[in-house]
Amino acid sequence: MRAQSELACLALIPRLVETVLSYFDDPRIVWQGWLAAALAMLSCHPLVADQRPAFAARVEQKTRAATRDGEVATYLIALGGLGGDTRPWLNSPHLGIRASAAMAEDPADNAATEILRALSEEPGAYLASFDEDFAPPAQFMTGRDPLAEAITRLERH
Repeated sequence: MRAQSELACLALIPRLVETVLSYFDDPRIVWQGWLAAALAMLSCHPLVADQRPAFAARVEQKTRAATRDGEVATYLIALGGLGGDTRPWLNSPHLGIRASAAMAEDPADNAATEILRALSEEPGAYLASFDEDFAPPAQFMTGRDPLAEAITRLERH
C-alpha cells in the first residue's frame, strides 16, 4: 500500500510542473523566481528531466529580464540547478548575484572559485548583500543551503 502511495505521489510531479509553468509568465505573480526554484527542484524527476534544457532556457530569459537583485539571485540558483550557464553573472557588481552565479558553476571555474573562497571566509556576506526587504532565494527555504553545498564542492575539488 505504501509503495502504491509513493508511486501515486511521484506520478503527480509532471502535473505539478505543468501547474508551475502555467503561472510562470503571469504578471500577477510578484516573485516568479520562486516558481523557477520550484521548477528546478521538480525537474529532477525522471518523467520531466528531459525538459530541463527547455526549462533552463526559460529561466535564463527570466533572469536576464529581472530587475530586483534578490529575484536575479533566485533565478540564478534555479538556472544552475537546471544545468544552465550562469557564467555571464560572475562579473556582476552585486556580491549576491555573483555568489548565486558561482554556486552553480564547476569548482574548476577560476572566477567562481574566487567568489566562493571569499564567501567561505564570510558566508553571512551573501545574505547581507541584499536589501532589507529581500526574501532569501527560495532554495534556502527548502532546507537546502546552496552556498554551503557550493563551498563543500569547492573544498573537495
